[in-house]
Amino acid sequence: MPPGLQPAHKMSIILFLERVYGIPDQETFFRLIEEAFIPDIRSATILDMVIHLSIIYFQIKIKYFHRQQYLKVIWH
Repeated sequence: MPPGLQPAHKMSIILFLERVYGIPDQETFFRLIEEAFIPDIRSATILDMVIHLSIIYFQIKIKYFHRQQYLKVIWH
């Protein structure tokens, strides 16, 4: 698959190849799917994990900041 294509475009290419040329066996079909979509799925899950970790990080940072502000009020 050419780099830079969106998943919808890749799906259209695979459907075109299947309808026009036919996919001879299941192994070829799975190889096309693997090369076309697995990198996209992997990237999406990594991005999702990074987003969740950054949200957790900022929540912890906000709690720490509020605690520091609370302690300043108590001690001063």
